[in-house]
Amino acid sequence: DACQEQIWFMVVLNGIVVPLVLRRRGCAQLVLITLLAVSVLCERLLVELSDYSLGWEHAKYVRSSLFDIRIVCVESSVFGLWSDHIVVEVAQSDADYVKRNLLSLERIERVEEDRPVSRRRLQSRLQKSLKEYPSPTEYHDVLALHKKGYRGQNVRVAIFDTGLSNGYQRFFNRPVHLTDWTHDDSPHDSVGHGTFIAGLVAGKVRGCPGLAPDAEILTFRVFTGSQTSHTSWFL
Repeated sequence: DACQEQIWFMVVLNGIVVPLVLRRRGCAQLVLITLLAVSVLCERLLVELSDYSLGWEHAKYVRSSLFDIRIVCVESSVFGLWSDHIVVEVAQSDADYVKRNLLSLERIERVEEDRPVSRRRLQSRLQKSLKEYPSPTEYHDVLALHKKGYRGQNVRVAIFDTGLSNGYQRFFNRPVHLTDWTHDDSPHDSVGHGTFIAGLVAGKVRGCPGLAPDAEILTFRVFTGSQTSHTSWFL
């Protein structure tokens, strides 16, 4: 049939490039001939810009400037916040080409790999009962300072860790500000380390108060439940 025509096009689904082949029959009906999924290795590029702006504005600038380059996605954990960086995800085979083109843009200061970070799972190595250990406030004789009125008033402490457990607010005197920069489905601490550190700093648990119970805590969840992270999540 002279009207038969094959139509090729590409779609990207969750980082997977899927080529589709459609055949037009009788210039009217489209029939799916082939569906082939090919896994593509991607590289995350951390892009530093010369100015602070909303994350979505940076993303718009990069996309409009590199409209002819195949970009899998432009990501920013701070789309609604002020930032000087975004993450561009590209096919690994295109990474060097994209880097060169990004660095040619006026507002781009630096481009480097958004390095993944992992740390070993934390394990308890207690040699005796917890009751036999003094609390940090007792060990450092901080309770004497508390009695004199030194309790961390007007102090802000930022903690970059695994976040806080669900229901964390009841453990603190002051409101705690929590932001999640990971890709986990839940924003809560499933490891326990971030919750422990925040309690060590400003907890109000009877018998084991924090070092500065009246301090304001800013918690940034930058490690997932599997103890992985990326450079960009700290920025």
